[in-house]
Amino acid sequence: MDQARMDGAVMIKKRDGQTFILRPVKEEGSPFDIVGVDLNLCMDDLNEAVRASRER
Repeated sequence: MDQARMDGAVMIKKRDGQTFILRPVKEEGSPFDIVGVDLNLCMDDLNEAVRASRER
């Protein structure tokens, strides 16, 4: 499986002659999907931070 991840696909041949191709599944999702961070801030704290950044 590691080889398939690195090369994109691996061919596997059974003793009876059957051949299979193993490929990694491409993950669905957006490159903008990120894990959130809990900063324990209330709405007033966030509003104050926005106001302060706008005053700069």
